Amino acid sequence: MNPRITAFDQLAFLLKLQPTEGVDALPTPVLNAFQILEGTAKINATGVDRKITKPYWNTARKKFGKYYVEINGTIELVTPANPGVDKSPHGVALQICGMAETLRAAAVGPPAVDAATVYNMISRNIPAGTGYFYHADEYYKGLDMRGDLSSLTQQIGVVPTAKLKLWGNCQNTIEADLPTGLDYSKFLEPTIGSTESMELTIDDFAVQGISHVFEFGNTLGIREHTLARTSRISGRQSTFKAQFYRTAKADFDPYAKWKKGDIVEVVSTTFEDGGDGRYWNLRTLGQVIDVDKVDADNENTFQVSFQAVASDAGNDECALEFAQS
Repeated sequence: MNPRITAFDQLAFLLKLQPTEGVDALPTPVLNAFQILEGTAKINATGVDRKITKPYWNTARKKFGKYYVEINGTIELVTPANPGVDKSPHGVALQICGMAETLRAAAVGPPAVDAATVYNMISRNIPAGTGYFYHADEYYKGLDMRGDLSSLTQQIGVVPTAKLKLWGNCQNTIEADLPTGLDYSKFLEPTIGSTESMELTIDDFAVQGISHVFEFGNTLGIREHTLARTSRISGRQSTFKAQFYRTAKADFDPYAKWKKGDIVEVVSTTFEDGGDGRYWNLRTLGQVIDVDKVDADNENTFQVSFQAVASDAGNDECALEFAQS
């Protein structure tokens, strides 16, 4: 019997941290609905050619193995309602892409410290997630999911976003109805970058900023052995860019920084709509590797490219701080 015909654009995604490798974390629609834009999923595999000797021309046959699901989409970044108490609604994705989560309480000081939910890079013990991606009347169940974030962007005129790619163990799709009771209430409305809502500093100097874009550059792979099949992050080559109107050399000279090989700190901040003091920072450390002049509405801007470089302490080349003053 033919199945019923369903609409292509009926989709849902659930994502939950997985405490134990290989064990389904059982995400639910009420607790683990995960909001993404333009989500897609597909099963990939590694092909092995079988070049059979024959007396005629013929395309080599293949065998396939190491099946895994790849889930892609875009997340909108926004400060949670109660920083320092609430986790980021996208915190699960940030963690399985190689970040640690810390809830920081406010302190009167001195120095005064704002309450914040903080994510910083890690290189070991990266957690995994279980993801259920529903597409009409079937879904992909991904176990041991880990991933990569690209184009993590704060920019004038756009909503802060990042492109998310997740890989996980998945051998086939499963027939099932779309879930009901999905709760997206923790995903608050994002703020568009503007003169009032955004700030960009380079080594603590406030520039006339346009954008700040970070690329995690995680190396993803599927690891398979006789006891398990799982996704792994096996390395990271992070880069970022900052675009801003030309600065006086006395304030910030990108060419001089480039020649000296200095480590530069770039911080962009989005102040959330609503006037409740919520804001978030994208804080990056790196070495200048290229300086371009870019036409912005026929005005002169720098676009400086960096390779992310951690301090000697390590794992501080990028941090996200969702806070409230």
